[in-house]
Amino acid sequence: ISGYWVGILDLRSILHSIRNMNLTDDGRILVVDHNGTTIVDSSPPYTTSDNASSPSSKLINFSYLKSTKAVVHGSEGSSFETVDGTKKFVVYQPIQVGNRFWGVILIEPVSSS
Repeated sequence: ISGYWVGILDLRSILHSIRNMNLTDDGRILVVDHNGTTIVDSSPPYTTSDNASSPSSKLINFSYLKSTKAVVHGSEGSSFETVDGTKKFVVYQPIQVGNRFWGVILIEPVSSS
């Protein structure tokens, strides 16, 4: 049997729930697909020319991170990584979607103290 696996995700609801979490100012939660591309990103939305707040529709690929490589292969864990030129603490957990792994990645700044 071959065919397509189709699912419907309420990404706005997921993003709303993530943004209601008590993250640090620089904390970020990503949901990435099996290619390491963001499906949900908790980073602040951009502001449009009419000052309306809107989530970015830009797809960002995080496949260069060790945590993303691990999570799409079904591994969970934590590590220190350089993200956007800054050292961060990263925690990652895979999500099995069909026969592939997506992942949830928490990125937190490293305390300077």
